[in-house]
Amino acid sequence: VSVIPPTQLFNINPILRRFYPLPSWFNFWMLPKDSVKSSIPGESKTDLNRSLHRIESIIEDLMSEGVSSENIVLMGFSQGGATTIYTAIHTTYKLGGFLPTITWLPLRKVEPIDKLPTPINKDTPILQVNGMLDLLVAFNAGKETKKDMEKVFTRYEFKGILLGNHATTVDLAAPMIRRWIKDNTNIGS
Repeated sequence: VSVIPPTQLFNINPILRRFYPLPSWFNFWMLPKDSVKSSIPGESKTDLNRSLHRIESIIEDLMSEGVSSENIVLMGFSQGGATTIYTAIHTTYKLGGFLPTITWLPLRKVEPIDKLPTPINKDTPILQVNGMLDLLVAFNAGKETKKDMEKVFTRYEFKGILLGNHATTVDLAAPMIRRWIKDNTNIGS
């Protein structure tokens, strides 16, 4: 992705002891704290749509195996969380829930959510969790996302994790996420 220097796009596989590229859902050229306030796109709409189609393909595969779409809960972390939000807005499938974590609303100012067609998932439960100490996806990106998501989604919740950063938020929020899934979706515990 354009926002991260190429030297940071690789990680080491501890078993094979070699570097491998980190996957990316979409290209973006602004940090989320800037993207949510920018009047120019900070993310690639083409890549976001490509990712949406990949996710919908997985949903279709699950449905072909007999899983009801309303028993599918989509969860994503960071870029995957932005893709989760994008899917909640644009998918044609009614899902059981969405869990975007440590994330932001892509194309927030470029495509205002309340100017788009009403999402099929407008009444689907959504829990967004962001860490208050995150330096990569700053907390304000989540708060700006909250402002827009609440305009359209009737069962949207936003939770800030006090000591959460990019590495700790999901672990710190795990009990809350587990409880939310049990209380708000067909998945149960």
